[in-house]
Amino acid sequence: MNSLLRISWRLMWSRKWVTFASLLALALPTALSVILLVVRHQTEGALKKDAGQFDMVVGAKGGSMQLVLSSLYHLGMPSGNIPYAEYLELKKDTRITTAIPIGLGDNYNGYRIVGTEPHIFDLTDHNGEKTLPFSGGISFAKGTFEAVIGAQVAAQSGLALGDTFHGTHGLLQIPGAEIHTDYTYHVVGILEPTGSAHDRAIYTSIESVWKVHHAEESIHQVFRGKLPINQDVTAVLLQLESAGLRLWMLDELKKKPNLMAAVPINEILALSRVYLAPFQKLLFIVTIGVVIVSCIVILLAMWQALERREQSFLTLRSLGASRGEILRILFYEVSLLVGIGIIAGAALGHLSVQLLTSLIYQRTGLMINAWELAPGELLTLGSILLVLLLAGLLPVITIYRQKAQ
Repeated sequence: MNSLLRISWRLMWSRKWVTFASLLALALPTALSVILLVVRHQTEGALKKDAGQFDMVVGAKGGSMQLVLSSLYHLGMPSGNIPYAEYLELKKDTRITTAIPIGLGDNYNGYRIVGTEPHIFDLTDHNGEKTLPFSGGISFAKGTFEAVIGAQVAAQSGLALGDTFHGTHGLLQIPGAEIHTDYTYHVVGILEPTGSAHDRAIYTSIESVWKVHHAEESIHQVFRGKLPINQDVTAVLLQLESAGLRLWMLDELKKKPNLMAAVPINEILALSRVYLAPFQKLLFIVTIGVVIVSCIVILLAMWQALERREQSFLTLRSLGASRGEILRILFYEVSLLVGIGIIAGAALGHLSVQLLTSLIYQRTGLMINAWELAPGELLTLGSILLVLLLAGLLPVITIYRQKAQ
């Protein structure tokens, strides 16, 4: 058997460029499949993990998806603000175990400055572990311009404990936007990497957000004849005594003219179903198309190889090789070619995800483990392997008799 494998190996590499081209054609669809499976599994898992941290999000009337993305993931624009008094009312509700206000309006180098209250750092997961652990420093104090920055903010901006910075008006980094130089934030804490949107946030007291924008509004009222704005919050993040209370509170909050509520996990599932699923189906169709092309490539490559190896088969036959041994040589060659192509494609796919992790983390804060096997990955690789083996063996089974005579 070892001698037959060696013969198969030498025959395969007797045409190096054809073999390289065939391996590339086999590796690409495999890599594409792996990328699709790993990125889908990892991103959905990370999104659901963040969404599962809170039972509900309450904010101004608008889109529920918009409310969840802007409040939990710091993506997109919020629909507006609600009075701080509404947060206080929610905080008194005995059905609510935790209520955290969120106030938005400014950014620093594109990272959102999130006004909130210090007890956000007391949140724990189901195992009792802190969801926002500190790598250094302490929490900000209420009513101050102290700030706690996420791990990505610290890494990308260069801010460290004791540093100061000024916020820029607006949630996006826009050239020429107003910088609030009259108000200086002091970094007092840095969070550990969490692989979530928290890594891209700058947390400070809700009072500091009010002070900045009250001063701004006081200037504008001279021209518009308006009084300074009231104390508002962009959203309130809620944890309930029981998940079964969600529907009850949703119906209750719908009746309020200036409020709306959304269940984060429901919105993320809808996001996956409505927006991500069609894109994933499209990629899946593309992958099937590439696999079909690969089947054609390997079929033609083996057919051409058989046509050109008539003399080799005659020589082997004259040396006493049986037709069964000729068939095994061809089978080993196809298996080696397909096996190497699949393994190379799987490695290429995971490596590509690894190269994308930095970009995904910078844009979304989601941390992806590129080398973790996704559910269904082995089944997918096995299916591709089987299809390509059948495609490669088809010409062998068809014409090996006449070449081996």
